Amino acid sequence: MSYNITSIKYENLDLKVPLTFVLDRDVVGNIWYKELKVDNNVFKLCFDDDGTEMEGNMVDENTIEITGFEASSSYSYDTPISEIIINLCKKYKGTVKMITVWEGGDSIERIEIEKGRVINEEAL
Repeated sequence: MSYNITSIKYENLDLKVPLTFVLDRDVVGNIWYKELKVDNNVFKLCFDDDGTEMEGNMVDENTIEITGFEASSSYSYDTPISEIIINLCKKYKGTVKMITVWEGGDSIERIEIEKGRVINEEAL
């Protein structure tokens, strides 16, 4: 049995990244995305068939403003989008407050990143 994300909530997301981040192994690790779509300046990156995804708006031809992400699927442990968001915020000086609930509450993680710096991280 894998260890899955039950839900992930976030607020104060402020994150602009280069489109090429999807190829950056320091950010995404060994995770490959299934589908990348850019249509009418809207960016969507799907990691699996069960709803693990990231979306945003194209700021220019090389930059994305991440506006949201989802993770609640049978593959969420294999595709830890929470770790990808943390890595992106650290590398590109982003801001987010995020709570991740694992396996129905077996573990709850809270992290706050401001301008790339982790200012609060705890397991509840």
